[in-house]
Amino acid sequence: MSGPDVPSLDPEEALQLTQRGGTLVCLGLPAGREFGVDLRSYTVGDRFGGMKMIPTQGVHFLVFGTDMDRTGCFVSLAPSEVAVFRWDAAVELLLPLAPAEAAPHAAAASSLSLDASLGPYPLGTWGEWAALTQHISPAALARAAIAPPTLVGPSAAEDLEALPAGAGASAARRRSRCAQAEAVQAEANVAAPAAPAAAGERAGSCAAGGAAGGGASEGGSEGGGGCGGGAAAVTATARYVEVDPHALRPDGSRGVGGRRGGALTSFLLDRSEWLGWLLAHEYSPPPDSSRPPARAADGLSACEAGLLGELQLSFLLFLRLSCLASLEQWKRLVSLLCGCEAALKARTALFVGFVQALRAQLAFAPPDFFDDELSADNFLRSALGGLAARAGAEPLAKAEGQQALAPALAAELARLRAFALERFRIDIEVDLADEDEDEPTVVELPTDR
Repeated sequence: MSGPDVPSLDPEEALQLTQRGGTLVCLGLPAGREFGVDLRSYTVGDRFGGMKMIPTQGVHFLVFGTDMDRTGCFVSLAPSEVAVFRWDAAVELLLPLAPAEAAPHAAAASSLSLDASLGPYPLGTWGEWAALTQHISPAALARAAIAPPTLVGPSAAEDLEALPAGAGASAARRRSRCAQAEAVQAEANVAAPAAPAAAGERAGSCAAGGAAGGGASEGGSEGGGGCGGGAAAVTATARYVEVDPHALRPDGSRGVGGRRGGALTSFLLDRSEWLGWLLAHEYSPPPDSSRPPARAADGLSACEAGLLGELQLSFLLFLRLSCLASLEQWKRLVSLLCGCEAALKARTALFVGFVQALRAQLAFAPPDFFDDELSADNFLRSALGGLAARAGAEPLAKAEGQQALAPALAAELARLRAFALERFRIDIEVDLADEDEDEPTVVELPTDR
């Protein structure tokens, strides 16, 4: 099998990729169902048994179901590791098997006995996938309450309960599956309570039966954290940090606080202060005195990497599961970052990572995105316009002796501008510079006659 997504390989290359890469074994997935890993999905046939040659760097996203009703699960595989899933017809979900039950199937895959039934990973898409997910870490998944092996859906069980009875066949099926899954899980819990996870269990592994390396944060779906040993799991949706400064927070406060007048205007025109608060209070990892705060090779702090992880996670779940709540979070995060001016100079690594991530995400938008009548009037016009305006104030900043943009960030902004010009035929520094919705509006008051 070869093509744009699967390059032609000689037998020796294929064997090495199969033995060194990760493998997903899927037992009993009915023919006609959709199955995919990362950016590609396929309709499976009778002989389908899973996927091989999966790169072992970073995180992967397994997707299954139908065009109208998809479910996913994050997977992280070590070299030569085999993760085994089985189709549960009662709840119509692929569930990861517990290690003891998975062992003979994993051994069969490792010995190449299942090779004929395993499709190759679409290696031609790996570069795109890596650019889309490089900041999605186990910590980011745990913060969103969807750490492996949690099954992720566009709507969680409690969200579906709020839908009206006539909300549609897809919602009805998902509601029915969730109800069945809850009943099976309750019965399993009574019969055999889950044992605590062994210390040192590798975070992110989906071969294990429990939620390794994480757990549902407050607000996550019940039952979404462990589904091994044949017990069904309720699907969960990602839980995100509230980044809207106007929104009411769980403690009853708002990001804008008690600001009034000029202080409120300044706070909203430059979101840098709000960004700093979010990084310090919402995206910082739990304190651990045994390990000092580390910076990644790209210079990102842990909290900055956490925010970028949520930016990429929300976009990915919209892209692959059509999750509207994730789309809204992505829009809020893009608007927040594009609305910062002081932070452009103070947090170079964060904004270099942001611009790189945004460029990778915009590659999935159609070329007529800013022209089509259905999408032309979108939030990105004002967001990119605001970013261009704030970065475009550079000559004035230099003249006034202020700190200049770092060369690395200036270069990334230039790449974003060139990309937008080539793909969308728009110049973000010219065509969108006047579309920043956060800029103050001059209103002419009527005069007395």
